[in-house]
Amino acid sequence: MRRLISFIVAIIILFIEVQANVDPSELFKQANNEYVNKNYAKSIELYEQIIKQGYINSNIYYNLGNAYYRKQKIGRSILYYRKAQKLSPNDESIQLNIKIANLKTIDQIKQVPQFFLYSFLENTYKSILPEKAAIISLVFWFLTFAFITTLIVVRKPLFKKLSFSLIVISFFISAFYFYIAVESNIYRKTENEGVIIAPSVYVKSSPDTNALDAFILHEGTTFAIVDKLNNWVKIKIASGNIGWVDNSVIGKY
Repeated sequence: MRRLISFIVAIIILFIEVQANVDPSELFKQANNEYVNKNYAKSIELYEQIIKQGYINSNIYYNLGNAYYRKQKIGRSILYYRKAQKLSPNDESIQLNIKIANLKTIDQIKQVPQFFLYSFLENTYKSILPEKAAIISLVFWFLTFAFITTLIVVRKPLFKKLSFSLIVISFFISAFYFYIAVESNIYRKTENEGVIIAPSVYVKSSPDTNALDAFILHEGTTFAIVDKLNNWVKIKIASGNIGWVDNSVIGKY
């Protein structure tokens, strides 16, 4: 009798697990249909169910961002647009929707000028996927060896000078894209940026609810994550101001 009960319980658990893990492609279609029919809350539920099952791509994040935008949840829409952008950095639709969503935000913070080299490197590794950067690095690495071989084989001084110059150039390009590949990979695997998802937040001067209010931020404002302590996150906004916010009022990407 006990074996029979155990068998029935096992079947029920298996049935529940199968039901919970519906085919993600089917869920995606359902979510898209709900969105088209303006059932945005249901489409959000389905998109998030797909993500919870571990199926992640830029289309899911992008559509989820659209659904949140339709629900007037600007902070969460920007959050998922940014997540989509990390996976598809050159997608023009994602870039356009980020700009449109940013127009809905209250805080229009001016960016503090950065050292041009740091800004150039940051923009480069954010705009190229690590796989692509690694391939470019590898191609120029092979070219470096090809030019070294040419330098050894050729005898004319002019060709030797040209080969040496090409070795130096190709080596530095290979090293540059290797660095970009590493930084791009770290950037995409680390949640080092975030967005305010609550209507408004008082940023504290220290990680304590009784600390002085440093400044106030509103929904949709993005920031860099500087540090973490328990349920507190130290943030830095574009103007350079720094403070602490509770983890529950932000979304990380």
